[in-house]
Amino acid sequence: MQLTVKTPRIMAWRIEEEFANTPHLHEDQFQITIPLYGKCFFTQENRTYDLSSGECLVQYPQDRHSFYLGADSGVMILQVDRAGMDMLSARGPAEPAFRQQIDPALALEGFRSWYGSLLAGERIDRLATEEIESKILFFLYRHLEGSHSSPGAQAPIWAEVASADRPLARVLSYIREHYAEPLGVDELAAIAMQSRFHFIRSFKAHTGTSPYQYVLRIRVEAAKGLLLHTRMTVTDVALQAGFASVSQFHRAFAKTAGMTPEQFRAAAGKESGR
Repeated sequence: MQLTVKTPRIMAWRIEEEFANTPHLHEDQFQITIPLYGKCFFTQENRTYDLSSGECLVQYPQDRHSFYLGADSGVMILQVDRAGMDMLSARGPAEPAFRQQIDPALALEGFRSWYGSLLAGERIDRLATEEIESKILFFLYRHLEGSHSSPGAQAPIWAEVASADRPLARVLSYIREHYAEPLGVDELAAIAMQSRFHFIRSFKAHTGTSPYQYVLRIRVEAAKGLLLHTRMTVTDVALQAGFASVSQFHRAFAKTAGMTPEQFRAAAGKESGR
C-alpha cells in the first residue's frame, strides 16, 4: 500500500509493502525517513543503516541514498524543499541532525490527519492545501532535532503561542468581501501582517476555527441566500458562492446545515407556501 500527500513544498508517502529503490539524490529537497514498524534497510553514500521503528534519518539535498523495505514493514517518507525546511529556523538555514528519534505513533497519526483532509476533497482548495502544509511543517518543527531546536535557538514567530485577542478585523472583513474568490493563507496572513504560521494559530484562537473552515462557513451562508432568493441551479450556486466544485459544496453545506442544498431549498419552499 502506498498513500501520498502533496502540497506545494512537501511530498509525503506512507509505504506499507515490500519496496526498494535505486540510489538517487534530490536536487533541492530534504528527505526524512521514518520507519513506522518492522525494518528499513537504508543506504547513504555506500553506508548501510538497519533502522527500526522510530529511528529516522535526514538526507540533505544532493545526498545519494536508497532503501529497502520488507513485506512486514512500514515507513513514512517526507520530502521538503529548502524553502519549506528553512521555515523551521528563525536564524539562517535549517540544519536538522542526520539521525533522529520520532515516535512512529505520532508520525502515523499526523499522516492520517493530512491524508484524510486531502482525501475529503480539500486538495482542490488552495487555502486548505496551504493549511495542511503548515501542519506538516509544524510537526517537523516539534519533532526534528537540529539547529532550530538547539539550546538558545530562537523560535520562528509562527511557533509562538498566539494571543486570542489579536485584532483580525481586517482579515474577517476581507474574507466577507472576497469569499467567492480563490483565497490563500499567505494572502490573508499579509493582511494581518503576520507570518503564515502565526496567522493560522492566532486566527483559530480568535475565531475558534481555521481560516479554511471560516471561509467555507461564509460561502455556505452566501449559498443559502442564493438558494432562497434565486432560481439558480445548485451547480451555479456552488460556483457563485466560491466553491471549487459541486461535491465540495455539498459536503460543506451538509456539514453546516445538516441537509443537502436541494433539501434546504425544498424546505424553504414549503415554509413560504404556508
